Amino acid sequence: LPFVLDLKFPPIFTSLTDVFGFIVNLNFVSLMPLGCIMQSDFHHQMMGYTLIPLVLGGIMILAYNVLKRKDSTVGLSNEIFALFLFMTFL
Repeated sequence: LPFVLDLKFPPIFTSLTDVFGFIVNLNFVSLMPLGCIMQSDFHHQMMGYTLIPLVLGGIMILAYNVLKRKDSTVGLSNEIFALFLFMTFL
């Protein structure tokens, strides 16, 4: 952000954002060589970044609802729901 607004942040803040920025902003799509399979532009990438979390969340909610009905898998369904909640805050 400082390169956009030409701001100087305190050194402790910049070092902290450098550490957490690496962990949080992992771009797995750019690590995969999808360019040899198909050509993609900004709109295709944006659609993927938007739809992949929605599809994963839908699958997790579906798995939670299916597992919730069985008494033996209540713990697993709660873990899936907790992972879904965690994923929504990333």
